[in-house]
Amino acid sequence: MEEYWFTGAGGDRVHGFLYYPAGYDPAKTYPLVQLDISNASHPFFTGQMKIIDSAGRVERFNKRYGTRKKAVTKKEPVQK
Repeated sequence: MEEYWFTGAGGDRVHGFLYYPAGYDPAKTYPLVQLDISNASHPFFTGQMKIIDSAGRVERFNKRYGTRKKAVTKKEPVQK
């Protein structure tokens, strides 16, 4: 991992991290993937996240597949 700073589009100083793949060889050429995430656009930071009704999903899952019960095995004591 390499840490770096750059100037963003609005002139703000932006902190970035560069992660290398396993077995990275600096002599090879790799594709570049840039992720632009900021507090202005990401729903986690803007408060615009949607909460999903997970209770309904769990009930539908249990209705469709049932609940799994663990098999309980009773161990007999070892006789000496």
